Amino acid sequence: MKNIDDFMKAQGLINDVARIRKELFDLGYNKSLKILPDFVECYARDRFNLKLENKKGYDGVDKDGKRYQVKYTILSGISKQGRKKFSHSLDNIQRDKFDYLIAVILDMNYSIIQVFKIPHDVVCKEGYLRGNSFRIEKVIEFLKPYEVSILNEPHRYQFRISNYHNEPRRYAYFDNRELALKNAKRFKDSKIWERDMKTLKWHLLKRKNE
Repeated sequence: MKNIDDFMKAQGLINDVARIRKELFDLGYNKSLKILPDFVECYARDRFNLKLENKKGYDGVDKDGKRYQVKYTILSGISKQGRKKFSHSLDNIQRDKFDYLIAVILDMNYSIIQVFKIPHDVVCKEGYLRGNSFRIEKVIEFLKPYEVSILNEPHRYQFRISNYHNEPRRYAYFDNRELALKNAKRFKDSKIWERDMKTLKWHLLKRKNE
């Protein structure tokens, strides 16, 4: 067998996925083998108080009967021109089948970093939707009026540690300041960032002796 070492590593990662999937299922955040789509839909369910229906063209409805289509993409980098790059556009958008599009942006660690609640008329603006594909990389800078807090609790904060495991591009996220401080001590040159979940802005925390 070729690349047996890579296979064994991949098999281990798949085993981790199976374990994580079971834990997500037990928490009510996984309905199928599609871990990320399920995670994002269940997040939208709880964030916007939706009843998930998975109908053609929309994924859930709110108490007023408004239909929500839920999509996600991953922020994969920044271009030389300073534009955000994403893993994929928001595809399979069904025109006239929904009232709002919930666009969820994940980072490379699959943490939610931005959420947009976009009205149907905005989604279907000329130039925004090509066929059934919402080209978020082309219009992200115009979506600021539709950005919402990740949690519907404006006084909560999120913390992240940069240089986690001494890898410059690796981050770990915590909802508790003390836990973030404790973990940051384990890694050289790590930095702690605090994020206001209302404004979604990050700022660097200063620690003692800094």
